[in-house]
Amino acid sequence: MTDLIIRRATADDNTPERVTHLVQLINEIYATEEAGMWKETTAGRVVADEISAYLENQQLFFAFVGNELVGSVKIDVIDAETMEFGMLVANPAFRGMGIGRELVKAVENHARTAGFKKMMLELLTPKDWVNPSKEFLKKWYTRIGYVPGKTIPFEQEFPRRKHEFACPCVFTVWLKDLT
Repeated sequence: MTDLIIRRATADDNTPERVTHLVQLINEIYATEEAGMWKETTAGRVVADEISAYLENQQLFFAFVGNELVGSVKIDVIDAETMEFGMLVANPAFRGMGIGRELVKAVENHARTAGFKKMMLELLTPKDWVNPSKEFLKKWYTRIGYVPGKTIPFEQEFPRRKHEFACPCVFTVWLKDLT
């Protein structure tokens, strides 16, 4: 996969063009993958101010094919032992190239190097029906070593956004041992 370049974002990436591109990419993918979970009036998964803050704080990793940004993932420190990744996206036109796998490898390596012992993610799923995209992700995360743990009602985690959901949803916390 010589064409794929993964790198951590820097504050220099915090340009209006990059922010706009990321907001569009993330919101388009989540609108498709979480169709039926959000009300149609929902603005989207992220807004420009959030992306700008993530860029400023170097919380994003990027995937490029040539000069084209084709994927990203966000990281957060949970505690002294645990780093989290989320908002993993790959441009659908470039799927099948291993973009998601390489982004996850990059953030896991980053976490290991920084001394973290666990990597965590939260997977949002509808409570009362099956979303094929989310079922695919459950299998994929299992294949790459993640184990599902506790499930939390969405409104408990993000009460300010509960009115935006079209159905009851839950977060399942998945963990991977990095040692």
